[in-house]
Amino acid sequence: MGALLVRRVGAALPLVLLVSVAYFALLHALPGGPLAAYLSSPNVRPEDLARLERALGLDRPLPEQYLRWLFGVVRGDWGYSFVDGRPVFARLLERVPATLELVGAGLSLALLGALPLAVVSAERRDRTADHAIRAASAAGLALPVFWTALLAQLVFAIWLGWLPSSGRSGFASTGLGGRLQYLVLPAFVLAISQVAAWSRYLRATLVGTLAESWVTAARARGGAPWRVRLRHALRPSLVPFLTVALLDAALLVSGAVVTESVFAWPGLGALFTDALARRDYPVLMGFLLFGAFAVIAANVIADVAQGWLDPRVRERLA
Repeated sequence: MGALLVRRVGAALPLVLLVSVAYFALLHALPGGPLAAYLSSPNVRPEDLARLERALGLDRPLPEQYLRWLFGVVRGDWGYSFVDGRPVFARLLERVPATLELVGAGLSLALLGALPLAVVSAERRDRTADHAIRAASAAGLALPVFWTALLAQLVFAIWLGWLPSSGRSGFASTGLGGRLQYLVLPAFVLAISQVAAWSRYLRATLVGTLAESWVTAARARGGAPWRVRLRHALRPSLVPFLTVALLDAALLVSGAVVTESVFAWPGLGALFTDALARRDYPVLMGFLLFGAFAVIAANVIADVAQGWLDPRVRERLA
């Protein structure tokens, strides 16, 4: 397992470098730029813009800008925001707890919803319950996240008045109950699409596992139905599902942009939206690099976890 981990990490480093090059080139190809807001101001002179470009290093060739940024990242210096001059890494770290709180709650709700739906759908394959669950999951995948978020705000916050429509409260000021009130709606919206996707994937895996010979043998030996489902069918089906869940979790940590924007949740997604609107290149690059690290790390962890849980997978990955 140690050799597998070393190989996976070694293979991930060139991928991170390639992704950073692509992100850097794409960001600097966007129309406008960090100085675009000053172009329409009559009080800003061309020499002022040139001085700002020199101060920010934007007058240098693009390859030189990238190498300076890369060497800084290697030294632990992720740069400074063009907007407020604060260190990029510090800005990212202060937003991570809010995003982890939201993603953790959303994925927990998704797991609690997807597991029983997948088991019921697989056990009652091609029956009424299966058709209903598959139709509901298809609808959950088809609905845009922003539309679901706005509908949830309209129903539960405005019409019923049960929950706040946006924001995130401090634990010291509102306690656990107040904190959960602000968390319920965005976590619920974040969980809907994951429940739909996970239940369909796990159902497909369970359908194949329930047809295996060892499950048939367990039923023939007179095993309790719940024990057969949990021990002989669901448990091996969770091994491939682990990869999907970990990758989805990593993507949500770096990509819950729509949900955080609609609910004014002060996490990484809201930071990305604000930085993109202001063309704050260092913050954007820091966010994208953080997301790439999260996805690649989740992939490595999934490979190692699968190899640890299933020796057959370990042999294939070795």
